[in-house]
Amino acid sequence: MAVIITAIIVTAIIIISSLLKKEEATTKTSDLSVPEEESSEISKDKEVLTVDSVLEDIKPIAGWEMDEYSRATILWNTEDEELPLEGKGYLFGDVIGSEDLREKHDALKVFLRDAGFEHDRYNVASSAPGDERSILKLDGIGCELYIREDDRKASTDMGILCTKLPKEVVEREPEPMSEKIARSIAETSSCVKDGPLKDKAIYNENSKTWWIDLDIEKPGCNPACVIYEDETVEINWRCTGLTP
Repeated sequence: MAVIITAIIVTAIIIISSLLKKEEATTKTSDLSVPEEESSEISKDKEVLTVDSVLEDIKPIAGWEMDEYSRATILWNTEDEELPLEGKGYLFGDVIGSEDLREKHDALKVFLRDAGFEHDRYNVASSAPGDERSILKLDGIGCELYIREDDRKASTDMGILCTKLPKEVVEREPEPMSEKIARSIAETSSCVKDGPLKDKAIYNENSKTWWIDLDIEKPGCNPACVIYEDETVEINWRCTGLTP
């Protein structure tokens, strides 16, 4: 009987000892691990968009070879005022040829769009022969991309500047596009290639589009320039029946 009791005690001691060793090993492993919540925050920090991170991403496309950024003011329009914001980026004069600058401009525009940058509601993109300016924003970062050709001086300059947008700009809820902004977009678009805008304009609440009548003669048609929220435009001819 004593032998049996002794065997039971020895077995119990072995089991307890084994459990204590497992608990100690688990504690050590836990101490070396990064808490799940902290790891998530570190990952998020790396994904935060900054002016410098944007400029570093586009540096190979711009072909910028200097160590220092260019600096200039970006005039950023809001619904109520025009804000002078300090911008930094890459500014080029006509030192590498207008064709090269145009290629850089177009490549940068595509890159920013693909990255998720969108036009700002209160900063209408301008587009004229040889002169183009876009104001784009994403996650609190605003960028101005432009190219200008001066035929009188036979020169071209191109640049991209980015800035951190003020809190009041980032947090402001976008309102429906105003007729004034819609007209500004239409007046610099292909809509007016064959005729000017008329006074009549209608806003469609369902499609969130502006329809501005065009002064273009086409039998059986009543053309209008349609302006969308993303600032794209198209002509809707609104024709009845067959046209010659």
